[in-house]
Amino acid sequence: RAGPDKLPVIYVYDAYHVSMERWAALFGRNGGAGRSGGKHQSVRGTKYDVIAIALMLHVEQDERYMTVGGFDGVYNYFASKTFTEASNWDRWPDISAAAGRHGRLFVPSVGPGYDDLQVRPWNSENVEERAHGGYYNNSFKLATAAVGNDARRGVADELKWVSITSFNEWHEGTQIEPASAEPRRVHNSFAHFEYKRYGTPPGWVAPVRPSDDDEKSPAGFDPFFYLDLTRYWLFHAPHAVCAADREG
Repeated sequence: RAGPDKLPVIYVYDAYHVSMERWAALFGRNGGAGRSGGKHQSVRGTKYDVIAIALMLHVEQDERYMTVGGFDGVYNYFASKTFTEASNWDRWPDISAAAGRHGRLFVPSVGPGYDDLQVRPWNSENVEERAHGGYYNNSFKLATAAVGNDARRGVADELKWVSITSFNEWHEGTQIEPASAEPRRVHNSFAHFEYKRYGTPPGWVAPVRPSDDDEKSPAGFDPFFYLDLTRYWLFHAPHAVCAADREG
């Protein structure tokens, strides 16, 4: 938010487990809607103040996190565009416009793909193939377009963010860190995982990296492919601040 202090940012996953009144008491800008022991609970203007971003699942319904709950913005978390209403790319301009009307942030969450069938075999309708980087590119393109429009009235230009849903979610197929050229089977008492390789599009030429050694990757595969794509979007979307979402 505007002001001299640089506040930490927190993402609140599954915010619906807490009532809107309690969120308003914590993040309300006028001392909050509730009291505890006769004292206001709001962190606003205190040393505990933060930029709080709530998980949005339903577009119109969850707009209340910004209008009632006192949150500074919303994000959609899920890398699959069919998982929730808010993760649907077609709804991102609507969410961005709503955030702009309230002087809040919309932080669209992008990902390289999604495939959790090894832990949720019933969830095939939400699988998103990586398409040799095509899915990642499309999600980044639409995300930066959504936060770059004129809907953000009242929000400082530098506060236009895109989040990357990845980190350690290998079981959901959202990882972007370097991967082995050969599929790896992981055996434990719960499951047998076989992770996919990072196939590259035709004509892909990997950049020269300081850490490259004499061992070359097989044709059509680059273990750093998704980190390179991430770097590309960081430098070609100068108005977006990118951060990795972490669950847990």
